[in-house]
Amino acid sequence: MGAAEFFLRLLHTIFSDFLGAIAWPAVVLYLGVSNRGELRSFLSRLTKIGPTGAEAVPPQLAPTPPDVLSRPANTAAAPSSERSELQLSTNADPVLAGIENNIIRSLRERGQDKLPPERQKSLFIEEYAKLVLNSHFERLKLSIFGTQITALRYLNGNTAPLKSTLIPFYVEHVNKVNNRSLTDQGSFEIWFRFLIDSYLVQMVDAEHCQITDIGKKFINEYALVNNVNETTRLY
Repeated sequence: MGAAEFFLRLLHTIFSDFLGAIAWPAVVLYLGVSNRGELRSFLSRLTKIGPTGAEAVPPQLAPTPPDVLSRPANTAAAPSSERSELQLSTNADPVLAGIENNIIRSLRERGQDKLPPERQKSLFIEEYAKLVLNSHFERLKLSIFGTQITALRYLNGNTAPLKSTLIPFYVEHVNKVNNRSLTDQGSFEIWFRFLIDSYLVQMVDAEHCQITDIGKKFINEYALVNNVNETTRLY
């Protein structure tokens, strides 16, 4: 499998996790092919999304290249002229091939296939970060309770309140579950742990909690644009 085909299949796998994402990050395609070494290294080290964003294990330091050892300290290395040429898709699936080719043509029309290598790398990382965060929020949209959204709004307007101040929101959750004759409402700790495990909330100390930057972005931006609220999310 060639590098371009490898990355195109990788993109398809990523985009399949949440429909609708394929339209906006078109630039990821070319930047990933052009910098496939960095991409593979980053993806292989990517461990999780955390309170500060996507976290990756730091790579091992590579040995110093021999030419650097022999080159005078004030002499810069010659810039590499190697650049991957983006070819039209050879995917056997005609639907995927059509989408891939539309992305490729769009990149060429916008001149984004001629960006300097360093700009390609930074732009790819920026777009990939958006992709990871959007994927996280798409999954939250399908699993978060309306009462947990209300709790996030409360935390968004209050600085490090007591964890116990969220109990009334949990009680509301229990009442909604009981009103629908459901039996598994879970405990407060399970209800609260979802907010922690989703990186929306973090503990400040043993008794106080606060909304994270990811939680603020979810409630102030994503939830508003995507109509994720107490009405659309039951319980």
